[in-house]
Amino acid sequence: MTLVPLAVVVFVNPVGAQYQWDDGWSPQPQKHKIEITPYVGYTWTSSIDARVDSVLGSLDIESSVSWGIELDINVKPGGQITLLYQRQDSKLIFQPAGALKQTLGDLTVEYFQFGGIGGVQKGKVMPFSIFTLGATRFAGQSPLTSDVWKFSLILGIGAKFYLSEHLGIRVQARLPWVLIDGGGAVACGGGGCAIALGGSGFVQPDVGVGLMLLF
Repeated sequence: MTLVPLAVVVFVNPVGAQYQWDDGWSPQPQKHKIEITPYVGYTWTSSIDARVDSVLGSLDIESSVSWGIELDINVKPGGQITLLYQRQDSKLIFQPAGALKQTLGDLTVEYFQFGGIGGVQKGKVMPFSIFTLGATRFAGQSPLTSDVWKFSLILGIGAKFYLSEHLGIRVQARLPWVLIDGGGAVACGGGGCAIALGGSGFVQPDVGVGLMLLF
């Protein structure tokens, strides 16, 4: 649990806050206090070793559009606390060894995260980095019969473009990582199938763009 306050300290007190670069990049105070950013993006997923009904293979989440909303609160020049929610509606794909891919069913992936943003600004542009910790929820209409929650974290970079007093554009690339911890198991319906997962975790890289509302 100590990782959460540590992450916030790192990002709301970025190294760039200690000095001003000669080219004019520096932490700058903002007139607004809060940024609310609904965004849309595209998410990929790395495969993970799995056993489905005693058949060895790999499990994957089909790449698809994702969306979310983020709340950023200015706590000092160049530092923000952030809360975010992200959702991806996709399908769970199983690739048996030496056989054709199988679609096991629909799958929803949701991220609930808390962390910090650090950046330096020149004029109306602020490049930033982000680090968050939280949970990821997997929910399936079919064949999953119960929700699965896992610890996750997100690392990312991006840029904020402040267009006016109340509007901006945000672009970002992120690397969410979900901890499986070597032996996760997922209950499955439709005849009582079982899914056993191997490995320590998997990543879901994504890119996105959002409209920032400044208050």
